[in-house]
Amino acid sequence: MNIQLSLIYVFFSLSLVFILLFLYSLPKKNHPYLLYFGLFLATMAINLLGVGQVNEAIGYSTLLKYASYGAGTFFLLFYEQIFGHGLHKINQKLWQLHLLCWGMIILLSLSSIVRLEASFFPYSILNIATVIYIAISTVAKAHSGNKDAKIFTLGLLSLILTLIIDISLAIKISNYAPSQTTTWGLLVFTFCLTAILLKRYIAKGSEFIYETFTFHQDPIELKLKADSMVMHTLKNEINRLFYLNERSKRIVSSLDNSIRDPLVKNFEAMDESLSHMNEMILAVNKTDNMVLNRRNVSFNDVIFEALSNFQAGKGNSIELEVEASDSIILELDPLHIKECVLNLLSNSLEAIEHSNGKIRISLYRKGHEAVLEVFDNGKGIHPDHLQDVITPLFTTKKTVSHHGVGLYYVYYVINMHGGTFSIPYSELEKGTTIQLRMPLKKTTTQIRRVKTFEKNKSHAG
Repeated sequence: MNIQLSLIYVFFSLSLVFILLFLYSLPKKNHPYLLYFGLFLATMAINLLGVGQVNEAIGYSTLLKYASYGAGTFFLLFYEQIFGHGLHKINQKLWQLHLLCWGMIILLSLSSIVRLEASFFPYSILNIATVIYIAISTVAKAHSGNKDAKIFTLGLLSLILTLIIDISLAIKISNYAPSQTTTWGLLVFTFCLTAILLKRYIAKGSEFIYETFTFHQDPIELKLKADSMVMHTLKNEINRLFYLNERSKRIVSSLDNSIRDPLVKNFEAMDESLSHMNEMILAVNKTDNMVLNRRNVSFNDVIFEALSNFQAGKGNSIELEVEASDSIILELDPLHIKECVLNLLSNSLEAIEHSNGKIRISLYRKGHEAVLEVFDNGKGIHPDHLQDVITPLFTTKKTVSHHGVGLYYVYYVINMHGGTFSIPYSELEKGTTIQLRMPLKKTTTQIRRVKTFEKNKSHAG
């Protein structure tokens, strides 16, 4: 009995150490597994304290037994924090099941529906199944090289071995708590778990208590977030400047003409600049939160509809030639694809600065892809500008109505469809061919660079 009492003191002392360590670190860094392990040790000490004390009345020893049933719950919470991340859902359900059983045992016993000692055997079955699961899971981790899992496995095997010895010595379970041999196995197991936590403490040093804040955000995502905030702020400020400009116009309307006219011209110039800035923001935001409405449609019909709209607005100064194969059915968003074709046609039209302009549209199958090519005999592009043609806001045109998002929009939409955007041919003052490839079956791809061959170039939008 003296040995038993000594073990109880050891468990209670270790429990107090880990709970105090948890409370000490709590304002700076949260280590819930310290609390769970401390409570596990406390419930095991209570378990040992209640050995041989089975009273039907709700007295001191009965309360000890109620508390001792929480050992499984606290241990599983501790295990989930230390080793359970690989099978998080299973571990979570397991400790929730133990918590539910613990609550049901207390409720049924207090209601005198089931005697407390009668619940020991079915709860022991649950504990045995849990130990088997934990053993398999931890042995697998140990086999993969996890050093903590190896220490844990050593302690768990000691506990299982002593439990087998006790069961073989006494087949009939007459008492509520483990016998002497299992207690020693539990002590070895506890020391192994303590060694794991001590090892972590030594390895982390001051970081065990003090939080080291490490950033893991994607720099590109942060940049995009900042860009979005800037765009939102600029839009608000532009609207505010519009309002102030209108107020200023009303104020100067009562001034002498010699003073008013120069000011009005300045205000009109400001209006033009603000409108241009606002249009640029709207153009850049065109692809934000884009959701495709895909359905099976004829690629040919979408292209011919875009051509019809384009011809209605371009006049008769450009020769337009169309070469199309039999109808190609694709899963696509006809609205966005039509807009892409119109962007390419408009881009080609603006690149033609002579009287013999020609645009040729070619649509055909190649392997598992539908290929659309738009050729123009325009001015092409300077070699230094090739890599910038899909960059938002890049443009070689001087008028304020061009924002340099046409080819970026095309590139973005085609990529969203799983296709590719490429420039197989371009030469200064001779023309450019832009090629779009669309998969005959829907695929998922990542953003690609513009595909070029040797020194081929294009014109900017």
